[in-house]
Amino acid sequence: MLVKVGDRTYGWGAEVRELPNNAEAYGAKLLSDSDMLGLSKAIREAGWQPAWRRQPSERIVFLCEPGKWRQAITAFGMDGQTYQVREVAGETKV
Repeated sequence: MLVKVGDRTYGWGAEVRELPNNAEAYGAKLLSDSDMLGLSKAIREAGWQPAWRRQPSERIVFLCEPGKWRQAITAFGMDGQTYQVREVAGETKV
């Protein structure tokens, strides 16, 4: 699944699973509060529920360049946690 937020693309699942890590990145991309709000809104509109977890158990969200690379994301105060999503049964939008 891919979602576009401004000029950035985020993805999880099959669309990003096999992509290599972004070789030009130095660790996780730090998102601003407004970036996180926009991403969370886009994820919910797509029928998924986002959450931060220390031990992820669902699909992990990455910043990505579709077909090229993926990069982990983080937000202020979320060090050591992973942003993940789970599909909301019966609410997925096409």
